[in-house]
Amino acid sequence: GWGQGVVVSRSLERFDSIHSGLLLFWERSMGRLHRVHLEGPDIFVCVECRTHLSTNDKIISKAFHGRGGRAYLFDTAVNVSTGPLEKRVLITGLHIVCDLYCISCGSVVGWKYEEAFEESQKYKVGKFILEKPKLAKEDWALRERDFLEATALAAAAAAAGTSSSS
Repeated sequence: GWGQGVVVSRSLERFDSIHSGLLLFWERSMGRLHRVHLEGPDIFVCVECRTHLSTNDKIISKAFHGRGGRAYLFDTAVNVSTGPLEKRVLITGLHIVCDLYCISCGSVVGWKYEEAFEESQKYKVGKFILEKPKLAKEDWALRERDFLEATALAAAAAAAGTSSSS
């Protein structure tokens, strides 16, 4: 299996209670887990399947390194499940972490800090590393512009079709 112990519900509660400016959609039906859909600017998504993972305002630091290059430390993440706990010696010392998997496609997208042994590293506990190569940024402004352009083109085409037939 690629993961166990879905983190979504706990993360959702944090998003909802700490950042009421974000609109979240969450539902459970027939015992199935459905994806959380984040609304707002600067949403980070899984590069493989475009599932929402977090937002730009949840970044604590961009000064981290993952297995594939740069990584960001986030306060919270959604739509991830966790793998088994494991001890890892990282640049900043020994930590207990668990890999994070996208709940839609199963890709490893980062890890979650469960325990830090160095006092100076305790701030990471409960936080999420999302690796930059595993992320894409969903640009709401660009998507809205594309929608408006498509709507204008469709309206122009409809108007041209109406005027030529009269």
